[in-house]
Amino acid sequence: MDETPDYGSTTAVVVRVVRKHLTPATVWGAIGTLTLAIGYVLNAQHDLARLKESMAESKRTVADLQQQLAALPKNDTQLAVMASQINGIADEVDRLREWRAKIEGIAESPSHVRRRTVK
Repeated sequence: MDETPDYGSTTAVVVRVVRKHLTPATVWGAIGTLTLAIGYVLNAQHDLARLKESMAESKRTVADLQQQLAALPKNDTQLAVMASQINGIADEVDRLREWRAKIEGIAESPSHVRRRTVK
């Protein structure tokens, strides 16, 4: 190359400055810094991807919980209906027990008492 710099060409100026001031230590320092920066960016992207996945899972969980919450009043209504039906059945069983006890009492009583009660 020519010793006289060609100041009209930007590339020539840049090449001369780089050759003059760039040492192996600065190159390796720049490579190390660039490696760290790339690692940081990749790690941040990975963290963002995991965050998006966890947010999507959270949204699905919230939707499931809302469906379950919507079903709770229906369950309460059905339980109330079942409780009233069970109470009705229990009342009917008690009524039938009393009727059976009355019938058994009449059946076990002497025959002259039975005739009077039947009338």
